[in-house]
This record gives sequence, C-alpha cells and structure tokens, in this order.
Amino acid sequence: MKTTNLFGMLVFVSLVLGACGTPAATATALPPTPEATMIPLQPATPTAGIAPLTMPMLRNMQYSLPFYNRTVSLTDGSYQEGAGGNSYSVILLDNTMAFGDLDGDGVADAVAVVSENGGGSGEFESLIAILDQAGTPAQVSAAQLGDRVQINAVSIQDGQVMLQMLVQGPNDPMCCPSLPVTETYVLSNGNLVLVHLTSETADGTKRIIQIESPAAGTQVADTVEVKGSMSVAPFENTLGYRLYDVTDNQLAEGSLTVDATGTGGTFDATIDVSPVPTGTAFRLVLLDISAADGTTLALDSVDLSRK
Repeated sequence: MKTTNLFGMLVFVSLVLGACGTPAATATALPPTPEATMIPLQPATPTAGIAPLTMPMLRNMQYSLPFYNRTVSLTDGSYQEGAGGNSYSVILLDNTMAFGDLDGDGVADAVAVVSENGGGSGEFESLIAILDQAGTPAQVSAAQLGDRVQINAVSIQDGQVMLQMLVQGPNDPMCCPSLPVTETYVLSNGNLVLVHLTSETADGTKRIIQIESPAAGTQVADTVEVKGSMSVAPFENTLGYRLYDVTDNQLAEGSLTVDATGTGGTFDATIDVSPVPTGTAFRLVLLDISAADGTTLALDSVDLSRK
C-alpha cells in the first residue's frame, strides 16, 4: 500500500512539472508584440536607450517661430522682452502638447502649440513639430494656425497630427472664433503639411471633401481624373484645386465643378498636371474656400507622382 502511494506521488509530481514547463515553451514561440512590429526600426540604430521626450523638456527649449521670424528659448513655457507696444512675448499653450512617432523611426516625437504676441492685440498661434534626437528635443517645422484661434485638442495618431480648434468664421470678430474645424497634418520631407480639414455648418453638419480616386501613390501623365464626393456642396458648386511639390511649393491652381446631389455633391474632373516636372512626386489638394472671407471650409489631398 505504501509502495503504491509512493509511485502515485511520483507520477503526480512528474505530471505537475511537465505542465509547468509547457507554458514556458509556448511563450518562447509567440510572435513579436504589435509594438515591436508596427513601425520598422533601423537595425543599426536601436532605440532602447533613448530617453523619451517630456513636457518639461518642451517647456524649456529653443523655438524658431514664424510670425515674427524670431528664435527664443522658453523658460517654464514662456518668454518675455520689452513692455507695452514694444514688447514681444511667447507662450507655450497649456494642454497642447502631444507625443507620438512623426517620422516613422519608432521613437515618440512631439508637437506643441506656441503663441506669439508683438505688443498688440494679436495672438499668433503656430503648431511646432519636435523630433526626439537621441533623447534631446529638436524642432524641425512650424505651421501657422492663425490669430487668436482656440485650440481644443491636439493628438498624434498613426503619424498624423490632429487638431480640433475654433477659427474665425465670416461674421466673427478676431477676438471670438466660433467656427469648429478639425485639421490633420503630416510631417513630409521635414515640413508640417495640412492634408485634411473639415468644418461645421451652423446646424452642425460636417463639411467633408473625400477624394475617392486616384489612390495615393498613383503615377499619372499630363492629366489626372479626380473623383469624389462632398457632404455639403460648395458655393456656386465650385471647388478649388492646387498642386504642390515635395517641399510644399505651389506649382499650379485652378477650379472644378461639383454636381450637387441634395445638400452634398460629387465630382469627376480631369486636372492638368503638366506643370509638375516629370519623374517627381507631388500633392493634389482640393479646397472649399469661403466666398465671404477666404476661410478654408474643407480640404482633402492625395500624394501622386508624375510619369
């Protein structure tokens, strides 16, 4: 009886040890985590030892600002010189810092909104792109947002910077923006580029332009056929278009007609892209521009290349 019990105990222990060993063997065979495979890393430049950017870093770094063409170093999020009409001040707006990969190297970068004042009533906001360079923040680009716009939210998603803000509509004084817009930026060739914009009508309907074809990356010859739709038809059923090179220089512009369908519309137009040099990449942008004051009400874009 004692011999039987001893044998049973040995069998039990053997089974337990075998079961404990199974998960460890399975774990080593699991595929890499999504975080490790989402963005390809350069093998020669591992990122494990790079310190992440922090809010205090952004609040105490040097900025090159576009409205007054000044370069200043912030201390605890601000800079001040002079007084009265001869003053110049800079403030990093609270709650506008966001972190995420902007350049596809697998390291979290950052954006922030900085406001300049030159002694008057204007408060000129700019979106600043900041890369993590071996643990040190370095500004690479700035995009002007406007005068006294109200920033409600900033985020980085899949390499795109999303801003929710209020800007001045056709009947708004500069002090009091009321037009809701959502702007999407990407960092392209070192420049922050606006690639999509929506706004809202008085009843809350979103103005959206959607380019359905051609697909991004399509090679085109002298012309390109552009198809898509709009949620709200533009003034006089006319959209503007612009062609930009990779450094964001405008190469050409024109207009196309939208076929109104209810409150929205569709478009199918052929655009001359011959101003774009052959063998180069370019961006096609469609815009709904307010006839009242020139505000951009909606925008969509697609990156193409010329044969």
